[in-house]
Amino acid sequence: MLDPDRPFPVTNLIPELNRQLAGRYVVEREVGRGGMAMVFLAREERHGRQVALKVLHDHLGGALGAERFRREVLVAARLSHPSILPLLDSGVLEGDRDTPERLWYAMPFVVGESLRDRLTREGALPIGDARRFGRELAEALDYAHRNGVVHRDVKPENVLLAEGHAVLADFGIARALRLDGTRLTDTGIALGTPAYMSPEQITAQAELDGRADIYALGCVLYEMLAGEAPYTGPTVQAVIARAMTEDPRPLAAARPPAAIFDGIIRQAMARVAADRYPTARDFAHALDELPLQSTGPTLRSPAPSRRLTSRVLALAGVGVVLLVATIAVARRVLNERSRTPTAVASTRAIRVAVLPLRSLGGQETQYFADGITAALRNALATVQDVEVIAGTSADAFVDSLPSTVRATLGADFLLRGTVQWAGAMAPGTRVQVVPELLDVRGAAVIRPQVPVDVALTDLFQAQGEIARRIVDSLGVQLGAEAATRLSDAPTRNLEAYEAFLRGDLARAVALDSTFGVAWARLGTFESQKFFFDQDAGRIDRGRVALDFARRYAPDHWETYYAEGYYLRNVSRDYARALDRLRLAKARAPGNALVAHLHSALLWIVGRFPEALAEAQRGAALDPRNQQVMARLGRLELWLRDRPAASRDLGATLALRPMQMADAVGDTIWLALASGDTAAARAVVRSRPAPVAAQAAAWTMRVLWAGWALAPDQRLLALREMREQGVPPDQRVLSEVQDLWLRGRFADARPLADSASRLLRAVMRTSPREPAFWSRYLLTLAMGTHPESVSVYLDSARAVASVQVNHFEGAYWGIALAEAAALTGMRAQALALIRELLAAPGLLTPEWLRLDPYFESLRGDAEFRQLAGVQQQPPS
Repeated sequence: MLDPDRPFPVTNLIPELNRQLAGRYVVEREVGRGGMAMVFLAREERHGRQVALKVLHDHLGGALGAERFRREVLVAARLSHPSILPLLDSGVLEGDRDTPERLWYAMPFVVGESLRDRLTREGALPIGDARRFGRELAEALDYAHRNGVVHRDVKPENVLLAEGHAVLADFGIARALRLDGTRLTDTGIALGTPAYMSPEQITAQAELDGRADIYALGCVLYEMLAGEAPYTGPTVQAVIARAMTEDPRPLAAARPPAAIFDGIIRQAMARVAADRYPTARDFAHALDELPLQSTGPTLRSPAPSRRLTSRVLALAGVGVVLLVATIAVARRVLNERSRTPTAVASTRAIRVAVLPLRSLGGQETQYFADGITAALRNALATVQDVEVIAGTSADAFVDSLPSTVRATLGADFLLRGTVQWAGAMAPGTRVQVVPELLDVRGAAVIRPQVPVDVALTDLFQAQGEIARRIVDSLGVQLGAEAATRLSDAPTRNLEAYEAFLRGDLARAVALDSTFGVAWARLGTFESQKFFFDQDAGRIDRGRVALDFARRYAPDHWETYYAEGYYLRNVSRDYARALDRLRLAKARAPGNALVAHLHSALLWIVGRFPEALAEAQRGAALDPRNQQVMARLGRLELWLRDRPAASRDLGATLALRPMQMADAVGDTIWLALASGDTAAARAVVRSRPAPVAAQAAAWTMRVLWAGWALAPDQRLLALREMREQGVPPDQRVLSEVQDLWLRGRFADARPLADSASRLLRAVMRTSPREPAFWSRYLLTLAMGTHPESVSVYLDSARAVASVQVNHFEGAYWGIALAEAAALTGMRAQALALIRELLAAPGLLTPEWLRLDPYFESLRGDAEFRQLAGVQQQPPS
């Protein structure tokens, strides 16, 4: 990496560079040199940005050939990936009779250091950093290989470290210079680095593929972990001889904590290309699956204090009693079903509403009962043929009549109860639970219940015994997972359990690093937040949490659920995410959370009938949850069932009419799909002022439909975004949107360029985020270089297409079509429109007739047909 504060002596090449590149670049100073090139810091005059201008040594210009060099650099310049340093420009410096022509190319100037600099300074890297860098480089290589480009010179010198992320530089240069065994030294300079060359490069095989890069990346990963290259020697020949005949020293010997990588590196560095990972993506997946432990807290569980607080003891007592209540609920529900098979439709499971148990010990102890209520719901949801109403819907009915619970939540049975103890909360005190089980299918019938009490001593041991009695006494056969779930304590550390029930997950895992369910919940939290804030730190924190969850709760539904969230929101691996949710559902068939995420994933992969059925089941289990109900209405909108979508979105808005909800934006979408901008504006105007501002901002920055708003509503949205601290890229692009819609194109274009730069920065963290790619194309289309849309359109379609993601692709795909239309790419725009109309989604002929970004297509016969516009009869 280059350092602008560490200048090299000025050479006499600078005046010549400034003369020949006048009007394009101003070269300031030399900042580095190597065996292949001199590197200069320059300013690109057109855009005012700093670039690294690399000039190949003069003796290389004659040995290569300007035309071939240009051709290869041009291919590499098409690559656009956050972990690939792009090639911006290239050319030839004219020579004379004394000086041969020189070849040059330009890249963004990045302040920082190279991986080589860091390895020189630190030796081996932290294991977490090595895996992260390896995964980022593997993803960059996979993208390049899928676009037909092989790097051929992956080494630490070509890896730049920018803001904690790895970026691969000099793509295409190796091929232009033919860096293989046949040209290794014919210029007198070793152009390649033998320590990272695959055997097929060393032996000068005619055609290399991506597996040569996989080998080189394996070498780089080895060096990051071991602190030295896998093969070293006093001469080039010695290094090559070792690479062709020896295996690298196992990491178990070089650095024992890194031994877990041995299998991955052995496969990546296999001498025969066919034995390596088939693709760089497979390499990245192998790194993702690696269960690291080094970045988490110590694995030794702290010993429980001998003097447990009385509050914690009471908490555990409630847990024991409520497991007894679980016996009563499950037994009575299932027995009732067997006695009266016609009472509940045989096509669905029995539905139970568990209301929050009341603590009679005072408000300060209520959270104990609330936490155990949630645990009870989760436990019941693991029983086959039992579905549990989610707490987000059931909690509000703690004081309601049973008939109201039945009518509103659709419950068949209702469980409620109280927790009480006499005297001080201290060891030896007895706690009493009085559960009530009500059959609410007809007139509410209270089943006789026997109060249950237990002493506040040896509580977790007692809990295991009670759970075993559950398995013996239930009227159905429990699966192994359900039996384990009911019988095992989630932790032996009562203080950790108290923190868990309070929602302090970080403290829970700090007190007990083997608390697998707490780790799973932490992983879910980080993945959920990442979807909205794209904070790179959440990637590593989420992965570490999942590593511990897999180790200590490998078959728990919450672990599979957390993995599903991570694979969907971070890895964007929808097929594997769906597989994880299938396992979660098998272990918790009646859980509403699992149903919600399962439906979302089925939707993403385009399995719409299944997605709708699961969404309807999820809505039945959580009917008072705005987000869940909005998702059902949105899915109906995607399926172009407008009456159903209008019904369910309207019901969702009625749940909390004074608050902003997803359903507000979805209702605006429904209006646009129906061709009714007046209705879209009325939705915003009908909300109270704060909600109207949120709805307008949502429409501009998330829906990218500012054209549906009145001018005053767009200004309201921009003010709301500034006040709420919306990320700069979204805010600036919304300002561009407003200027464009007002016809102020000259003001919009430079602002769009600013938004482009902001988006490029955030895309380094999330290279597969469809929102970023789509917004990026829109900034290009509205900026000073609209022709760049053609360069990046294929890359954007690879992540933002409806074929990749049937949910996000259905609206970000519209943005891609708009960008193509804005830049005169008629054929590409029409192809995207056809694809969107053919799949479930938002785009409709009515939308096409309204959207101003399709203005350039209005006179096109095919567009008019797609938009349902009647052809004018010939005169």
